[in-house]
Amino acid sequence: MKKIALIWIVLVTIVWVANAQEAKARTEKIHVTVVENKDHDAATLADWGITKIPKYRALIIGVSEYQHASAGLKNLAEPVNDAQKMYDVLTSRYTFDPKDIIFLKNPTRGQIVDSLELLAHKTKPDENLLVFYAGHGIFDEKLDIGYWIPSDGVEGRKSTFLANSELRNYLKGITSKHTLLISDACFGGSIFASGRGSYEANEIVKFFDLYKVKSRKALTSGNFQVVPDKSVFMEYLIKVLAENVKPYIAATLLYAKIYEPIQNNSTILPQYGAIQDAGDEGGGGSFIFIRKIN
Repeated sequence: MKKIALIWIVLVTIVWVANAQEAKARTEKIHVTVVENKDHDAATLADWGITKIPKYRALIIGVSEYQHASAGLKNLAEPVNDAQKMYDVLTSRYTFDPKDIIFLKNPTRGQIVDSLELLAHKTKPDENLLVFYAGHGIFDEKLDIGYWIPSDGVEGRKSTFLANSELRNYLKGITSKHTLLISDACFGGSIFASGRGSYEANEIVKFFDLYKVKSRKALTSGNFQVVPDKSVFMEYLIKVLAENVKPYIAATLLYAKIYEPIQNNSTILPQYGAIQDAGDEGGGGSFIFIRKIN
């Protein structure tokens, strides 16, 4: 009996090992298939909830040099460099075609407005728009208006600045599916709607669920504060975008990923929310960066 029992145990062990090896082989084959599937093919996009990659446009603005620099309007060292870093990460890591990007270095007020008008005429409802600004900004408490200061701005003359209300009107008029404004400027938070809600960042949410609702959001380096020339905000913004290995990253998750490291290294906290009166439809809609997969 002992001999029969021993033989039975050996047979069971052999069968178990064979099944385990077969299961391992199946797993390895599946794993290889997933790793090798790096193209933006239809099946992969379907898994994300879309059937094609939408067009992404961008307006990137950096203002470091001011034609009428003064004690209250000093030249800055970093904004043009930061704008270049944003351009580089978008074109190298994400699905932004250089021909669809307007890159303005030290532009005048007229050049910024002309670019916004061009985007208003060219951008289609199924396209997405990113607007990035780095440079001086101010806020007039009496008028409750924030401003960007272009390269030809003159200290004390708000007619030479670009008001948030004017910018908001252009963003409202540009018929993109999703628009994201990223601003690294003093008093950048004045662009938001009042009573901003909290935004949950969920990596598991499918592309379609994030993408289906039209959005007009802003991500800024601070609220109603003066921000430094050397930007901790930009350091972690570029770091997260450059190091992301997921197929896509939503603006909500981008904000969540930069918030804590900035909190640990700065007294000025980034802000994220809907742009006031610009056509945001709520419901969790978000701008999404789609990563290039070679």
